[in-house]
Amino acid sequence: MVKNLYKRVKDKSEKRNHIISDPQFWSVVIVFFLITLHHYDNLTSFRLFAGPDLPLGITRHTIDRILYLVPITLSSLIFGPRGGKITVVAAFLAMLPRALFISPYATTTLWEVIAITLIGSIVPLGLSHYKNQEVQLEVTKEKLELSEKKYRQIFENAHDAIWVQNLSGKVIAANQASADLFGYDLNGLVGMDSQQFFSHEDFALSKIIQTNLLNGQDRYQPYRQEIVKKDGTKAYVMLTTNLVSSNGQADGIQFIGRDITNEVRMQENQGFYLQQVTRAHEEERQRISRDLHDSTAQSLIAMLRSLEKFCEEDNELSPERLDVLCNFRLELKDVLREIRQISRDLRPSIIDDLGLIPAVEWLADQLQTEHGLAVKLVVLGEERQFSPEVEVTLFRIIQEALRNVEKHAEATKVRITIDFEEKETIVNIVDNGKGFELPPSLGELSRIGKLGVDGMQTRARLVGGTFDIQSSPGDGTAVVVIIPN
Repeated sequence: MVKNLYKRVKDKSEKRNHIISDPQFWSVVIVFFLITLHHYDNLTSFRLFAGPDLPLGITRHTIDRILYLVPITLSSLIFGPRGGKITVVAAFLAMLPRALFISPYATTTLWEVIAITLIGSIVPLGLSHYKNQEVQLEVTKEKLELSEKKYRQIFENAHDAIWVQNLSGKVIAANQASADLFGYDLNGLVGMDSQQFFSHEDFALSKIIQTNLLNGQDRYQPYRQEIVKKDGTKAYVMLTTNLVSSNGQADGIQFIGRDITNEVRMQENQGFYLQQVTRAHEEERQRISRDLHDSTAQSLIAMLRSLEKFCEEDNELSPERLDVLCNFRLELKDVLREIRQISRDLRPSIIDDLGLIPAVEWLADQLQTEHGLAVKLVVLGEERQFSPEVEVTLFRIIQEALRNVEKHAEATKVRITIDFEEKETIVNIVDNGKGFELPPSLGELSRIGKLGVDGMQTRARLVGGTFDIQSSPGDGTAVVVIIPN
């Protein structure tokens, strides 16, 4: 405690010595002394101003008192509010004797002293407020510079490509990742027209998004773009676009792009492999269906005919043996019917011969005939033909959806709508069954055992389409498939 007290006393002593040795302190003292000397110069032989009194009742000594604001202001500027306040007190003490004992107008003079003292008291506060504002401005400036420096570091060192272009499309700033992405030197990239980086269609999409941003519409973010590198090769980026504004006016557009070329290539490869697997799967189903129809079914037909001929020509068979053979013939007919049904389910020839709509009509008739469901097929728009792969895919999705209705929905009505629009074809399968609780995402359907739904979604994705399913307990189920034309 004694050490701390000693340290405080020592610090105060050093501060006092520093002030006393400061030339600015002595300049204020000299100005204060000269004003005081002039204030009392009629009592001495020293006289700086000997002119007459000024009009409006302002005397020379009034001017002297006003001059005390000069050292007060200087002290406030140099030593802060505390120095200004000390100078105010000193000025008051310097002016008070003349007002009380010397001036013939004691009351007026005293009021002047009080007024000057009050004005002088305001000066340190005003200057302090002004200096605080200056300090705040300086702090704000430093923060802005620090923030700008941090942003510049983030901008330059970011792994994602970041570039800024003006409203006419000229690149005005870019980081090294952008130069690496486009294959240009960084200095060469700045100043280029961004239209060079995109194909015609992708550039048109980019311009639409920029226009939407300028109009206050922030949609389609982020979005995928195909870019063209300096060497002519193509890459894919996931872009986010933002406005750059100053003074409330948009003067540029910032792009943040992540290179997703490897992911896109991998998805394309996966899609290709899935497509090949699906094609092989359909070809195998077609082969098995053909073998069942052309070989197994024909063999059964031959067996039935041989059995019928045997029963008709052999007159020595007892009635009991004829009954056994007749039952055997009926069983063979049932097996033949089942094989034909399996053959049709594996690969209905109607889809290869007549196309999608007749094949769906066949599915609807089959479901209505065999299971008693009221099935309605509605075709809207101008019917068009798809490639065999797309038609088979749509058929399989509708077939799986109807199979789920027949097995799980406990429905009495099903409506199939195929809407041929200009740019896409929309397929809806809606039932009035019991419905079910959907998980948060469609990806979880396979985990809860609904593999058929997962298969429909995979098939739709293979042909570039989208799949959605809506259901809730007691409200039935709706399956929606959208395929681009």
